[in-house]
Amino acid sequence: MGLILGPAAPTPGAVTVNGQPCTSCRRPLLEAGALLEAKTFHGGRSARNHLLCLALSNGISQARVNKVLDLVGLASAAGNRAGGFSPGTSQRLGSAAALLGDPPVLTLDEPSLA
Repeated sequence: MGLILGPAAPTPGAVTVNGQPCTSCRRPLLEAGALLEAKTFHGGRSARNHLLCLALSNGISQARVNKVLDLVGLASAAGNRAGGFSPGTSQRLGSAAALLGDPPVLTLDEPSLA
């Protein structure tokens, strides 16, 4: 999965999503969403602020942030610091981040929103 999204580079060849390497995308969250590790956020930020930072860097509206928080069941916890989240709630926040850009491609490592 790291080869697809860019943290790891293939030795020979190339990996593309929708015909281009993810590392060359100007707004990558619109191309591919990913949930590889549930705790990839700043623990001092609220769930909403974490998503707002991602949204701002990709030209995504605040309305979309609110929509994905609701979609994954985090609307009531949006103002809570993410560092205090349980593993399941952290996974919900990671899922919200993956869905934020409404991408045509999702890469999920052991997802669960139960």
